[in-house]
Amino acid sequence: MRGVLCLLFLLFSVSEIARADNFVPFVIPAKPNPDSAIAVLSTKPIDIGSDRLIADGHFYCGGQRVRLWGVNLSFGANFPKHEDAPFVAARLAAAGVNAVRCHHMDTAQWPRGIWNAEDGKTISAEALDRLDFFIDQLARRGIFVNINLHVGRAHSEYLGLPKTNRQYDKVCNIFTPALVDAQKQYARELLTHVNRYRKVRYGDDPALAIVEITNENSFFMWDGDKALRALQPHYATILHSKYDAWRRQRYGADANDIALFSDSETPEQRLDRMIFLAETEKAYFDDMRNFIKNELGCNALVTGTIVFGPLGLYAQSDMDFIDTHAYWQHPRFPGRPWDSNNWIVEQKAMTDYPQEATLFRLAAERLLDKPFTLSEYNHPAPLDSQAECVPMIASFAAAQDWDGVWLYSYSHGTDSWDREVMSGYFDVDTNPGKWGFMRAGAAIFRQQAVEPLENCLIVSLGGSGQSLSYLVEMQRKHDGNIFAALAATCGTSRKDMLENRVIPTLAGKAGRGVRISPSGTLGWTVEDGKGLFCASGRGAEVYVGHAGRFKPATQGKIAIIAPSFLALTVTALDDRVLEKSQKVLITACGRCENTGMKFSQDRRTVGTDWGGPPVQIETVEGALRLSGRWTCQALGPDGLPKQDVVVHNEGEQSLLKLSPEYRTMWYVLTRIF
Repeated sequence: MRGVLCLLFLLFSVSEIARADNFVPFVIPAKPNPDSAIAVLSTKPIDIGSDRLIADGHFYCGGQRVRLWGVNLSFGANFPKHEDAPFVAARLAAAGVNAVRCHHMDTAQWPRGIWNAEDGKTISAEALDRLDFFIDQLARRGIFVNINLHVGRAHSEYLGLPKTNRQYDKVCNIFTPALVDAQKQYARELLTHVNRYRKVRYGDDPALAIVEITNENSFFMWDGDKALRALQPHYATILHSKYDAWRRQRYGADANDIALFSDSETPEQRLDRMIFLAETEKAYFDDMRNFIKNELGCNALVTGTIVFGPLGLYAQSDMDFIDTHAYWQHPRFPGRPWDSNNWIVEQKAMTDYPQEATLFRLAAERLLDKPFTLSEYNHPAPLDSQAECVPMIASFAAAQDWDGVWLYSYSHGTDSWDREVMSGYFDVDTNPGKWGFMRAGAAIFRQQAVEPLENCLIVSLGGSGQSLSYLVEMQRKHDGNIFAALAATCGTSRKDMLENRVIPTLAGKAGRGVRISPSGTLGWTVEDGKGLFCASGRGAEVYVGHAGRFKPATQGKIAIIAPSFLALTVTALDDRVLEKSQKVLITACGRCENTGMKFSQDRRTVGTDWGGPPVQIETVEGALRLSGRWTCQALGPDGLPKQDVVVHNEGEQSLLKLSPEYRTMWYVLTRIF
């Protein structure tokens, strides 16, 4: 690996014997300190007259390439009080966040959601006022907003329609006219609303950069086929009538009526059904996009939903950009869904399982000439390896040249910004194992400290026939797994994705795309079940994996004594190449836990025993040599220097030792001239 770590052989040996846990409190304050040594201090406000975010192969604004580095806000977190909104926005901006996704805003009644608590049918005036103010505060700090039009709303309940057989009216609201109309009405009320603090319609505000039509919703989603076969009669009648009309249009007025589903389905019937569903789904998304952009005059970019296999990608192919989601070891609930006392998170580090890793599946779900985003991603707590989450996704997405990444989720709460505990599986705001890496992630991804891989490999899903029927076969044969489809049709491998930017097309000729120079590098190996993931670029280096792998894999450049598994990043803070940077941040962390968490014997659950404050990190003990001469300071959780770190400068090389005595995950190096 090239870069700043041009290190000599380390002066001490590394023990493979695990040391005692080095846990220390590390509560990152809810209110950012303006004097923080690592904060992003310069942000350009998004004014009413600012250039809009546009899509032209990638995202651009004012002629400049833009990558979105963001977080989700869920439920009540979308509506902070006026006294809280400024510091929430400031904390996001200080960590390098330039986009938020307003998620589950429509799921609940006030104060957890946008709907009036008295009738559940109208928008709450207080919710809208808080959202107005929050958007203004975000825009003042250069943060774009992505609003989801449908996540958890069940319009059927308020329209007097029969209950659907999927939560939140999913699947049914793709083809049921009354449900589509209800969603359009909500979109009209929201996007034509004038923000009282910015004096502009949502749809005309450059700060509202993205509108998402519906979250994780498709005929081809998880068990979508099962849901369609079990539709309530009201919805089954609507869908079957649409199918009959589609067949008559396709085969003429004399076409025989035929059931959408049959116990003895022929290959021809199955093909017809899946083409019908794909075309119906695409028609819904295209119609909604047209309504938002043309009838409502909304200037935001519009995406539909995440990709669900080749047919799902086809349905999204005329959106402004393509989006996807993924989680590593999402919680499982053996009994009742979301039972807080009966859940499992498997203790598996993604670094150790590249064959199962989500990253390669994600990389296969983009589309040539479209921006590509990952709007939900997480390695849930209480994974021992959760510190791998941000460094791995930031560097992989940067190397693959994606356009946006949002962690799920910053917070689910309305008024609990000051808590000092890791809160549940997903919230990252109080989780230093994730939030502590956000500033490094911003440099790696948003500021392109890790550049795209040099070579671009364009691969085709459409085959020689270039027809929708071919995509149907890919969908069926590979259960919607586009990576598996590309592997079968084009021979695309995980190794290809570590060496090339891989970009699928639905149909057309495969080949090589534009080369980029200079370029970042990725490496991922497993030895005796122990993985090491590495990434490097001109402005950053990333190492995630087992302590014993660091020294041999880096030819003695880095040696780690403890903990047994960790993530470590080296990032330039002055937007320069590492060799010329005057200020470098080293972020290093092992496990992250609340005080007093009570794990099961197999560490797969804590049930409801999440422990209490303060949240703690497992500090890193080790050493590295850097080219150049440096001074170093260990930072406190507020980002302020709290202790000088001894650096042994020997000629033009420096030896830095990381130690639990500094009680930190952040070290800032300043070059000596």
